[in-house]
Amino acid sequence: MTAEPRPPDHLSKRSKAFWRKITARYALETEHFEVLRKALEASDRADEAGDLLRREGITTTDRYGQVKPHPATSIELHNRAAFLRLLEALRLGQDEAHSASDSARELVRKRWRNA
Repeated sequence: MTAEPRPPDHLSKRSKAFWRKITARYALETEHFEVLRKALEASDRADEAGDLLRREGITTTDRYGQVKPHPATSIELHNRAAFLRLLEALRLGQDEAHSASDSARELVRKRWRNA
């Protein structure tokens, strides 16, 4: 286990709080901090795309008048999936009674419930 580093400055306030919660709860190795950073960057990107979709709607009209999915729908989807995959890669709380996927799901539910 290494010393608990501060969350990167460019992360959102919510992601910084999540970083602190994870680093306080789990003994992470140096290489895990990079994975955690990438996970939270993906989460922030998904949140940005979600904010854009709430403002502009989930569809857009192209130059031919055809209604198409807003490009941010794909950005949000892919970054939410990346966040979950990266948390799973950390294998947080994995032991006989509590799998990493259970830990990741629980943390994600708590994080997104407080959105």
